[in-house]
Amino acid sequence: MRKRLLRFIREQNSVERYEHILRVTATCRALAPRFSVNPARAEILGLAHDMVREWPDEKFLQLVNEHGYIPNAMEREKPLLLHGRCAAILLRRDFGVRNRSMLRSLEDHTLGRWGMDLTGILLFVSDYLEPGRKYTTPEFRERVMNLSPWEMVLAVNEHAKARGKKKSPRTHQLHVYARKMAGLELSGGERAALQAGG
Repeated sequence: MRKRLLRFIREQNSVERYEHILRVTATCRALAPRFSVNPARAEILGLAHDMVREWPDEKFLQLVNEHGYIPNAMEREKPLLLHGRCAAILLRRDFGVRNRSMLRSLEDHTLGRWGMDLTGILLFVSDYLEPGRKYTTPEFRERVMNLSPWEMVLAVNEHAKARGKKKSPRTHQLHVYARKMAGLELSGGERAALQAGG
């Protein structure tokens, strides 16, 4: 499967995107033991996460429509947000992957979601921390990669916020959930967000 997946990725993506995919894959493999994720599964996730990211918008919409998914308002406005869901569809349909945790991790890797498991968190943080990202430094990556999984989520989200990146409602709910899982005190507003997410 790995060879077929690599061939598909090379055919569907620019050189720059392909290299990003390989760096995310290497980061997933490096972090997998800390997240109790099988390294072979971590590698497949890294390879698949952006496998169709360079598709045109109409192709994302067509594929999810064929599989009975109705995009939400945010996804209709920005169909690129569907690239993870499309990757999950293809990984299941064309590559025979049935593991629900892996497929859900692909669907959620861009924005995150309330209640993500450690497999999802692994991909979420690896996509941000891969060493080709221009907005991070080696020092930041080294510091964050030595944190616990939930603390990694918090550090990544806080770094993105400091860069001026607007946090989606789903990413905010993930952030609150990560605070809870890390054993941190939640404000009243955060508890309300957690209840809304749950």
